[in-house]
Amino acid sequence: MHITILALGSHGDVLPCTILGKGLQAAGHQVRLVTFENFEPLVAAQGLDFYPVRGDVQNILGGPGGQALAASGRNAFRMAWSVLRLFGVMAENFARDLSSPELWDTEEENWRPPEGLCAFIQAGPPPVFIGFGSMSMRDPKRTTAMVLDALKRSGQRGILHMGWGGMGQQELPDYVWKVEYVPYGWLFPQMAAVVHHGGSGTTAFGLRAGVPSIIVPFLFDQFYWGKRVSALGVGPEPIPHKKLSVERLAEALTIAVNDTQMRQRAAELGEKIRMEGGVSAAVEAIHQYVRCLLVR
Repeated sequence: MHITILALGSHGDVLPCTILGKGLQAAGHQVRLVTFENFEPLVAAQGLDFYPVRGDVQNILGGPGGQALAASGRNAFRMAWSVLRLFGVMAENFARDLSSPELWDTEEENWRPPEGLCAFIQAGPPPVFIGFGSMSMRDPKRTTAMVLDALKRSGQRGILHMGWGGMGQQELPDYVWKVEYVPYGWLFPQMAAVVHHGGSGTTAFGLRAGVPSIIVPFLFDQFYWGKRVSALGVGPEPIPHKKLSVERLAEALTIAVNDTQMRQRAAELGEKIRMEGGVSAAVEAIHQYVRCLLVR
């Protein structure tokens, strides 16, 4: 069977589609992945046929339209709530299939952790990861300042991910280490907690790592994942980006790091996820769907 996978989004959106494509290819199908041209190396690494969509998603999301969309929290929340009501069960089931080690624990043979980063992690108690991935920001310096103050108030060390929003451009204190790119599968299990935007890919890595997650949603399904993480008891209540403050983030960090029951639930959920066979389950779900179409 010829299968085309359309994956329009950031790295976290495209990565699971490439792994799913590899699983479908192993099952005997011919797979082509259609995505932005800058993701060609990611697709090629899985041995899939590639068809480019013109443009660079980072430039698209970082432009005026992308910034306006990321700043439209109220409208995005209404859209996400509609998705939650209509497709909540389907999204949850599909997310469970896409959150296994097979789908997310990809090896990056050419990547080696920087010595400075390793030394920082080992120099004290586990730090907290804070990063908002592909989300654009109108004022990254202001957001960075809030993050730094929240870390200081809660007494935590931090790994600050620059992301597409460009955080961390100002001088940083010695209790914070800035990174541009680090594989989440390597980094997150070493953290005390992870603070992120709630993208589906980052959420999967966070849950799989077995540490509490603090979701700061900007738009779309990120609000769903924030509510889901909180409902599972593996993270505090989400903090919408438009309502992010030093006080709210410091309180959430204190809860995530010190609530022993939350930490235990996160560890247990992470262990369950790591034992799942997500690729085979997703491939079988596609087979079942095709069989249903053929008998109509």
